[in-house]
Amino acid sequence: MTTPNETSPNKGKHEKINVVIIGIMIALAVISVILLVMFFTFKGKYSGLLHEKEQQRVELMNELDSLMVEHEKVKSDYGTLTLQLEEKDSIITAEANEIKRLLDVEWEYTKVKRKVKQLQKISQSYVTQMDSLYKVNAVLIEENTQIKKDIQVEKKKNVELTKEKEMLSKKINAAAVLKAFDISGTCYNTNTSREKVTDKAKRTNLIRVCFSLMENKILPIGNVEIFVRIAMPDGTIICENVDDDKSFSFQGNQLQYTANTIVAYEGNVIEDICIDWTLRNSSEPMPEGIYYINLFTTENEIGQTSFELR
Repeated sequence: MTTPNETSPNKGKHEKINVVIIGIMIALAVISVILLVMFFTFKGKYSGLLHEKEQQRVELMNELDSLMVEHEKVKSDYGTLTLQLEEKDSIITAEANEIKRLLDVEWEYTKVKRKVKQLQKISQSYVTQMDSLYKVNAVLIEENTQIKKDIQVEKKKNVELTKEKEMLSKKINAAAVLKAFDISGTCYNTNTSREKVTDKAKRTNLIRVCFSLMENKILPIGNVEIFVRIAMPDGTIICENVDDDKSFSFQGNQLQYTANTIVAYEGNVIEDICIDWTLRNSSEPMPEGIYYINLFTTENEIGQTSFELR
C-alpha cells in the first residue's frame, strides 16, 4: 500500500509528461495548420501560375498562327513568284515548327517570345523581298510587253513593206512585158497571078500574121524572138513538124509554134511586122471554122487574135 509521501513525486512527474505531450500535440497542430495554410496558398499560387502560363502559351500560339496565316496569304497573292524565295520560305516554316515544339514542351516563354519576334522579322523581310521581286517582275513584264508590241509593229511594217515591194515588183514586171497591138491574121490565095485575100477555106494556101510592138523603155535593148501559134478549129496547132525544131520552152513547158521571127527591139514602136505561113500540101485544104492566133516570146504571151474561114 502506497503512502502519501511516495505518490507525490510520481504524480508530479506524470503531470510534467502530460504537459510536454500536450505541448507537442499543440505544436504539431499548429504546424499542421501552418502547413495546410502554406499548401493551399502554394496550390492557389501554382494554379494561378499554371493559368498564367497556359494563357501565355495560347497567346503565343495565336500570334504564331496569325503570322503563318499571313505568310501563306502572301505566298498565295504572289503566286509562282514565290518560287524565287523557296529557301527563305523553308526557314520560316522550320522556325514556326520549332516554336510550336517549344510551346508544347517548355515553359521558357521568354525564349519563345524572342523566337516569335525573330520569326516576325524574317517574315517581314520575306514580304519586303517579295514586293521588290514583284516590282522588278512587273517592270520586266511591262518591258517585255512593250518589246512584243514593238516587234508586232515592226512585223506589220515588214509585211506592209513586203506587200509594197511585191506590188512594185508586179508593176515593174507588168510594165517590163513586151506587148503587141494591131494584130491581124489574113488568108490569101496565091494560085492566081497575084496574092488575093480570101475567107474561103478551100482557096486558102497562105496565112499572114501581122502586128506591131509597143514602145517600152524598161525592156532591155536587143534581139527578141517572137513565136506565132495558129490553132485550127479543132485546137491542133498548125506546124510542119512535131519535133523540137518547131517548139520552144515557155514557163517550163515545150510549146509547138507555127512560125517565128527575130526582131531587133530598141524600146521604140515597131510597126507592120509580118510572118507568113504557107500550106505545103494543097491536096489537104484548110478546114472551115475559127482559127486562133497567139503571139509569144520565151517569157510572155504578148497578144492574140482570131479569124474565120468558111
